[in-house]
Amino acid sequence: MKIHGDYHKLMSKHLNEHFEIKIFGTSGKPLMVFPTSCGRFYDCEERGVISTLAPLIESKDIVVICVDSRDRQSWFKEPKDSWMGINHQKYEKCITEEIIPWLHKFMGINEKFITTGNSWGGYHALNFALKFPKLFDSAISLSGAYSLKMVIGEYYDDSVYFNDMLKYMPNLSDKDILQELKNSYLVICHGKGSWELCNHDAWELAQILGLKQIPHCYSVWDERYPHDWNSWFEQLPFFMDKFKNGVDTAIGKKIIIGPKRIKQMLKITM
Repeated sequence: MKIHGDYHKLMSKHLNEHFEIKIFGTSGKPLMVFPTSCGRFYDCEERGVISTLAPLIESKDIVVICVDSRDRQSWFKEPKDSWMGINHQKYEKCITEEIIPWLHKFMGINEKFITTGNSWGGYHALNFALKFPKLFDSAISLSGAYSLKMVIGEYYDDSVYFNDMLKYMPNLSDKDILQELKNSYLVICHGKGSWELCNHDAWELAQILGLKQIPHCYSVWDERYPHDWNSWFEQLPFFMDKFKNGVDTAIGKKIIIGPKRIKQMLKITM
C-alpha cells in the first residue's frame, strides 16, 4: 500500500549543512526510523517498510519520521580517529536539539518517541533510546549492532566508550537516567538465519538490561529469519501491533500507540 510522505530539508547548525527527513502520517505516537549503515532517509520507503506500517499510519495510531544518517562521517569513516566521535556527537545534537524540537512545533508532538531501525539502524535506535530517555520511551532494534568494535576495530577513545552499549551500560549508575529507563520498553530482536553476526552481542546487552532492571523484550526468531529486509518486513509490524495493544512495563507504566488503552504484557516466543 502506497503512503504519501512529506519531505523536509532543514538547516542544521550542528552539522553546518542541510538535514533531510520524510514524514508519513499526521498524528499518533511518533516513530523515528533510522536507516541502515550509511543509508538515507528514503531507504525505508523505497524498500517497502512504510507500506508494512500503512494500517497504523492511516488509522493515525503512529506518525513515522524517517531521518537521514551521517555514518560515513562518523563510525564508518576512514581513517579511524577522534573525528568519528566528534561527528557522531554533531549528529546526536542535530536529532535531539534540532529535529525533535522542530517536530514538536511543526507536528504538535508532545510525547516521547519510539525509535526503530534494522542492522546499523538498530544500533542507532537502541543507542538513542538508552542515552536520551527523556526524549524516547521505547525502541525496537531489529538485527541491530550493539558494539562499535565491528566497524571501528581496535580504535578507542572516550567517545567510543560513551557510544558502545556493551561498554557504557554495565557502568551506568546515574539514578535519574536509570529511573527514566525503567519507565521505557526496549525490544531487541534478531533471527538465527544467515548473516546474523551480532547475536551474541544482542544476548549480552539483554543480560545487562536485565541486571539494570530496565524493561525489555529479547526476542529470537528462528533460522527462517536471516539478516535481511524480508525478516524486518515481518518483525516490525509484529512488534508495532503489540505496542498498539499496550506494553505494560511491569512497574505500572504503559507504553502505547494510538487511542487504544488495553493493558497487556508483551510476552513473545518464536
